[in-house]
Amino acid sequence: MRLSKVVHFLVAIVLVIPIAVVAWILSRPLPGIDSPLMAVDQRERSGPTFEDVRFTRAEWKREILDRFDENDLKDQADPAAQVYRLVFLPTFHEPVCIRVDNRSGQYSVIVTKLSGQGGFTFDELGKRWPSEAKFISHNDWLGLERLIEASRFWELETIDVFDEPVNDGAYWVLEGENGLYHRVERIRPSEHLKTAMLRLIDLGGVRNDYAGYFD
Repeated sequence: MRLSKVVHFLVAIVLVIPIAVVAWILSRPLPGIDSPLMAVDQRERSGPTFEDVRFTRAEWKREILDRFDENDLKDQADPAAQVYRLVFLPTFHEPVCIRVDNRSGQYSVIVTKLSGQGGFTFDELGKRWPSEAKFISHNDWLGLERLIEASRFWELETIDVFDEPVNDGAYWVLEGENGLYHRVERIRPSEHLKTAMLRLIDLGGVRNDYAGYFD
């Protein structure tokens, strides 16, 4: 009789322990999925944390601007120029940089793409394709400025602490320079900010290339 009870006890343990282990595993949170620009190589980061800024200034210049062959707007040679620049990094498509300039009443847009994908490591951003440039009208420039003002771009925090990582999306970085410099980085931009950034996309003529990211 005692032997039978011991056997039953051992069988119960054998059955219960695996069930308990599986239940514990299932109760653990899944690993977080990083946003496109959270894919920066954390091994190289020694500056502010993710909550402070997605890129250090050195990373921004070395890993992004240099790849697009773009200058740091803080160091631009023409202090009288007004510039808006959008860097759009879609997870599975080619990164693109769209810069709209106002230089003494000459308005232009320059579009540069990279050959890789925007949602992974710096090494996967790819190589630069030749840039395309064209002039735009005074009204085009005024329309963009109205949207920038409506978005309150100059008053926004660089980082939105409530921004949430996404599986498949894009990372938007909008810069402005008009004697002052400002940069805003977003995963999920507000409607007004998104409208302003989409205007740069339209001026660059690349909306159809990234249509699935704007829904």
